[in-house]
Amino acid sequence: MLFKPVALVEHAPSVPETPDAVEVYDFEPANASDSAGCDPTLDLTRGACTPMTTARWGRFFLFVQPPPPHSSGPNDAVHRSLDSYGRPFCLTPLRVGVHLYPSRDAVDAQRPLVLECTVTISCSSGSAKSALTACWPAEDLDDVSLAFGTRFETDAVGCVTRPTMRAAFKWRTPPDTAEPALSPTPVVADLPTASLHDLDALSTLNDRTVCDCALVPAAGSDLTLWVSRPILARASPFFDAMFRGPWADARIPTLAASPVAVLVCVVHAYCGWFPGADAFPRAPWMDEFVGGEDVDHLDDTAWREVLDLARMLELRVLAVAVARVLVARLEDEMRDLSSASVVCVEGQAVLV
Repeated sequence: MLFKPVALVEHAPSVPETPDAVEVYDFEPANASDSAGCDPTLDLTRGACTPMTTARWGRFFLFVQPPPPHSSGPNDAVHRSLDSYGRPFCLTPLRVGVHLYPSRDAVDAQRPLVLECTVTISCSSGSAKSALTACWPAEDLDDVSLAFGTRFETDAVGCVTRPTMRAAFKWRTPPDTAEPALSPTPVVADLPTASLHDLDALSTLNDRTVCDCALVPAAGSDLTLWVSRPILARASPFFDAMFRGPWADARIPTLAASPVAVLVCVVHAYCGWFPGADAFPRAPWMDEFVGGEDVDHLDDTAWREVLDLARMLELRVLAVAVARVLVARLEDEMRDLSSASVVCVEGQAVLV
């Protein structure tokens, strides 16, 4: 089933200094006008989507999907019962979400695009909504799909009547709002001699019983890192901005980075660790999260990913420490090359 757009409501920022651009898109079933007096219906067991829609920050479409056919989760099963009048009804599970295609023009050269989308689905039996958040650095604008699970009361075959969908978008830096260029960040000349502190807080990392936010390393990743929003906001201006203001309800931020880069940055935010001072603090679950990589022995490519993410999250001490690791390795390579001799082996120049 296909939905069609019926309305666009656009709100201008109320305070120019704090851009709060909002676009609200409403959709209804494409055959709503052809129902001849009958309420349009949506079969939740088959799913639906809206057409690709162009927004000021890029393009998107909304979708409704049934659970995977072989899913064994208790929340993915159809619950059948009788109401107080003895009439049969069903609670049908579904996934509701949005697929986002950010535009290159929507990303400021100095700051990443942080986009919050509040997706709402409504019908005659109720409504459900959730705030879904994604962020993209300027150099990585891959499309991303975000969704949440819910249930609706349906008839015996899984249909609801009078369905509508709504998407409300907010973003940190609207594409038509030019922010002043950021002044150069002063370089941290001297790093602390010891990097570890607040290990008690680190013991709560990835503990779902006390954490209130789930980080996803990259779009499409099955990995989730549970974190505390106050701890991340205290350490990172990026997260502080994400968790406040119009995107304060962000629950599942998606970072376009490798799992090991995400883990290193989050551990630094929790306890201050940086390379070159102390051994990396470990927990049993970390090996599985990073795929067995040893943080104390990362290669140059992995450290560059950490550096890029640390810069995006504005973790200045970590960024300087990682940059020094990379510079030291380059200096070692230069010394090796300077001391090497060139000999000819079978007509080819070889360093020895």
